[in-house]
Amino acid sequence: MSDVYKYAEEDAFYCFTNLMGEINNYFCQSLDSTSLGINATVSKIDFLIKKADFQLWNHLQKMQVYPYFYIFRWVSLLLSQEFTMPDLVRVWDSLFSDTNRFEFLTFFCAAMPICIRDSLLESNYSSSISILQNYPPISVDLLFQEALRIHNQFGKI
Repeated sequence: MSDVYKYAEEDAFYCFTNLMGEINNYFCQSLDSTSLGINATVSKIDFLIKKADFQLWNHLQKMQVYPYFYIFRWVSLLLSQEFTMPDLVRVWDSLFSDTNRFEFLTFFCAAMPICIRDSLLESNYSSSISILQNYPPISVDLLFQEALRIHNQFGKI
């Protein structure tokens, strides 16, 4: 057995426990309404969408497509349901190598509805929810570019 595989389970467990140690606040109900909890993260992403694309944000608000309906899953599952495995590995590689990974995650999640804005602006309530909860195939390069644009424009939140 190659040394690469010999400790794979232990290495994976070590990485997983460290990751969970960083995001455990998202899963503590007592922190939900604090600046550390999931609600604060959802609010930050919603704020960024509002600042970066008010027309889209306003359209979603008028239809009552609230950010918690889709952002909660994106953040709590670290986008694992939104992308194919090769794209997800690329996203995770970028996020995990960044010391501000979860700050950049907020910019990345804000970029997601903006990059599909035309579809969302043409949609009604149910199709908007469907689009956001079943994110369409899109270039992750485009998402990274939009996330960087939002980050550069609005900086720290």
